[in-house]
Amino acid sequence: MVKASQSFEQSSVVGKVSSHQQPLCPQSGWPGKYVPLITLKSLLLPHALEQLDVTSCYAFCSDSSCPVVYFSQEGKAFDITDLKVTVFQKAIGQVADVDLPVCYCFGWSRQRIQKEIQQFKTGEQILGEITAHIQAKRCGCEVNNPQGSCCLSNVRRILAEIASRGGEPKA
Repeated sequence: MVKASQSFEQSSVVGKVSSHQQPLCPQSGWPGKYVPLITLKSLLLPHALEQLDVTSCYAFCSDSSCPVVYFSQEGKAFDITDLKVTVFQKAIGQVADVDLPVCYCFGWSRQRIQKEIQQFKTGEQILGEITAHIQAKRCGCEVNNPQGSCCLSNVRRILAEIASRGGEPKA
């Protein structure tokens, strides 16, 4: 993920953002996190990709109540209908969505995590498997995960949710 103090040239986006600028979603006002341009190029549907301004910097809105996924300082926004995948942060409140992607690179969904825990795998083991792949440099979060960064916090969030319902202890 691009930090506000980094040059966007480092993430294939033109321009610079000063360290004191906080991107705010134009719809929800929620603070955004800058994402590499390759994330949008990888995950936008063709109709949305045709509208992408590659000279703009884009941020990710993680507000679950807001349909906006990416937005630019120039006011361009892409919402959940513009993406090829379900966005974890936007669908987390939908209890019925057990196939919700949690780890986009290695195929961990809410359903798979629940199944593995029922089959006596621990949260630590699940995190360990994913971490081993990350350490082996197999992940491609910048092109697979809509937030443009590592999914481990999403996995931990699901493990905590399962634990709060009386499942296996939080990892």
